[in-house]
Amino acid sequence: MLLNQMYRNILFRVLSLTLTSLLTCWLFLSEKNMSLALITLGMLILQSGLLIHYLNATNRKIAFFFDAVKNEDSSLHFTEKGNTDSLNELHRSLNRVNELIQETRLENIRQEQFYRILMEHASTGIIAYDEKGFVSVSNATARKIFGLEVFTHLNQLERVDGQLPDLFRNMVTGEQKLITLTNERGTQQISVKSTKYKQNDKPLMILSFQDIGGELDEKEIESWIRLIRVMTHEIMNSIAPITSLSETLSS
Repeated sequence: MLLNQMYRNILFRVLSLTLTSLLTCWLFLSEKNMSLALITLGMLILQSGLLIHYLNATNRKIAFFFDAVKNEDSSLHFTEKGNTDSLNELHRSLNRVNELIQETRLENIRQEQFYRILMEHASTGIIAYDEKGFVSVSNATARKIFGLEVFTHLNQLERVDGQLPDLFRNMVTGEQKLITLTNERGTQQISVKSTKYKQNDKPLMILSFQDIGGELDEKEIESWIRLIRVMTHEIMNSIAPITSLSETLSS
């Protein structure tokens, strides 16, 4: 609808400009009425200026709209009354597009907040850092594991263990390592997994941390229980002949 109106408006202006040009040429060539020829020449210049202004006005509106979208200007609104029908329709279309962009932007913000809250409550520690070691993401579990209130750079880990910054920098995608951390809470066995992610053409390394000390303790206890059972069985096998001989001697 908008394009049809613009086409009709431009076509009408071009036709008027063409007819005025032909009339002006005929008047000048015939030399019958030079005053009228000068008037039509002035009209020709005026129509050309109005056509250029009309095209530039539309271009300026669209350019202003894209600049506002780029700068995330949520207050942008074009008046939809008091102009030509084609310009009002253009304004309505731009306003609708802007509303859709704002709704999409708000939905993205809500989704981002949801995933941030979800990550903060995850039992697995997560950090993301760039090639220079700057940490852009770290959840509460990761900061708790390393005893840091604020985690902005890998070099902060030197206070925990001097080898950790270089260890994490040298990790590759899909690699998994087991590290041991000693702090006031005791010794922790931490499983580290890595993966790469590209955000806005900027490579990021994502590490996940899982405290597997409890799992190792359970496995160690299970191993001791199995060992005790085997030893008990062997001891009972050794005692059985002695018990039999004792009963025979007693009788």
